[in-house]
Amino acid sequence: MEIVDLTLPLFSGCPVFPGQPEVVIFPWHTLEAHGHVTHALFLVDHSGTHIDAPAHFIAGGKTV
Repeated sequence: MEIVDLTLPLFSGCPVFPGQPEVVIFPWHTLEAHGHVTHALFLVDHSGTHIDAPAHFIAGGKTV
């Protein structure tokens, strides 16, 4: 069996579903100031690679 990863990277400004807010990723902690690195992410569930289930568009529709 071959597994093919079709995942697209998430980054600030990456494509989103039309009308949705853009992805924003910004530094939260830095190695110099905090001893570790973390980033804060703002995104909606239509950001990046995902599966759209009928429940997104049809009342009572199936979910994944």
